[in-house]
Formats: sequence, C-alpha cells, structure tokens
Amino acid sequence: MMALYGEPLGNVPVEKVSILYRHLLNNLIQLVHKQFTKESTMLTTKTINYTINSEELFQVIARNNGMTLTEIVKAVNPEFNFRDTPKTAYRHAIDMLVLQDRVRYTMKGKRRNEYFLNCKYVETSKRVIFANFIRDLKAAL
Repeated sequence: MMALYGEPLGNVPVEKVSILYRHLLNNLIQLVHKQFTKESTMLTTKTINYTINSEELFQVIARNNGMTLTEIVKAVNPEFNFRDTPKTAYRHAIDMLVLQDRVRYTMKGKRRNEYFLNCKYVETSKRVIFANFIRDLKAAL
C-alpha cells in the first residue's frame, strides 16, 4: 500500500522513508550530472576542421541530379555528425551556386527539397551524337 508523505510506510518510520527518498534523489541527480558532463566533455574535446568547397558541391549535384541537402552533405562528408552539427554552412555554399544561376532547387512547402543543375534537358539522337563524334575525330586528325 502506498503511503503519503508524512505517513508511515508499514513499520518504517517517516524519518527513514524521507532519508531513503533523499538518498535516491541525490543518486539520480549525480547520475544525470555525470552523464551530462561526460557528453559535454566528449563534445568539447573533439576539434572540427573542414572546408566547404562550393565547386565540389556543384560536381556532386551534377553527378546525381536531384539531391536533398542531407544527401549532398553525406556524399561530400561521410563522417558528418547530423545530430550535433547544423548543415547551414553547406546550404550557404549552395546558395552561392544558386546566385550564380548554376543550380536551382524545388520547394516542398516552405522548405527546399531537392537541388538540380540549372539547365534544360535536351535529348540528342544517336545519329547526331555519332555525327559529332566523327566530326571531332576528323578535327583531331
């Protein structure tokens, strides 16, 4: 049977219940504090040093047309910590490509969804491709 604060718990006096309660609470606080300080020291001991190259981002977007920002970051930096580090710097680097009119993006609601090359898709026939190939061979000789 559960006892309210101030009422005896079976044969245990109230003073011992409150001491036991305080002891358990202190242990819980110390455990949480240890875990928090352990995680914070793990975060502060690792240094991060990387450079974001917008030309490299452009090449990744060109190879894989239609990628989200997360996919681009994974392709460029496979060891990126998505839990503790924002992707804002990568988005700003891609913004430079958008301003240069080399990359465009689609919207999903109010957020950017996928990034694409800013060019029109033109399908060329095999005959035209072969003719251009022969022309380039003749020009090289």
